Amino acid sequence: MGIEKEVKAIARENGAALVGIASRERLADAPPSADPGYLLPATRSIVSFAVPLDRKTIRDYLSKKEWLSHGNNQKSIYQKLYTISDRVSDFLKGKGYDAVGIEANSVYRPEDGTTEAKTVSGLGLRVDLVPDFSHRFGAVAAGLGRLGWSGNLMTPQFGSAVFLATVLTSAEMESDPLIEEDPCDKCKLCTTVCPVEMVSNKQTMSVTIAGKEHSYGRKGHNARCIIGCAGYHGLAPNKKWSTWSPFRVDYPFSDNVADVIDLSRRVRSADPDRQGTR
Repeated sequence: MGIEKEVKAIARENGAALVGIASRERLADAPPSADPGYLLPATRSIVSFAVPLDRKTIRDYLSKKEWLSHGNNQKSIYQKLYTISDRVSDFLKGKGYDAVGIEANSVYRPEDGTTEAKTVSGLGLRVDLVPDFSHRFGAVAAGLGRLGWSGNLMTPQFGSAVFLATVLTSAEMESDPLIEEDPCDKCKLCTTVCPVEMVSNKQTMSVTIAGKEHSYGRKGHNARCIIGCAGYHGLAPNKKWSTWSPFRVDYPFSDNVADVIDLSRRVRSADPDRQGTR
């Protein structure tokens, strides 16, 4: 059994539904957040893996039928991803290679001239949220899926209802085939359900991965996502429905990035649960 098969077997044994491998070269023209050398200069390959979310708990959550199961499902998936990362990294290190497991949605690069990376719990009023490594770009390079209109990874098997993690390694491994057929049908439902209008329904942006250009809906500044995904606003633009969030900010959102950043910092400053996190 080659090292690629052993790595994939370990990932699957610990709960990965999808596993793919990509060479570092496939990310040579990708955005800076997809540079594996930021964490491991000796990187020669990346291992990307995905665990799907439970669809029933998603439906119950979105229909406001029940929210706790969806939260518990997410936590269990994150724990599973941490375990997979540890097991794959330990295996590669045992073979004499360098290996670094990257936590899912947990650590972001320093900003505002600081040198200390920040975890989710210690983000304070930061807004850029550039990850140590982009799991979605890595997953595209490793053949797990393609970027949907939302900019999120879409897989043929599970759509975009997956969580991702990555292991970087100095081991040179064979890359998996890329996904050629686009799983996204460009329905653009993502642009209508986001309460903070994070994704444009007309304008596009693009990245180059493995020599291929991938286009998706232009995304707003991450400060918008902080306001919506952190629960500070949940009302749909048409005001006909909302998420579980009880909080509201005024529409329309400003097109000025500085205004949105200021709003995100003000709502977080007013949050009693975040006092003292600056």
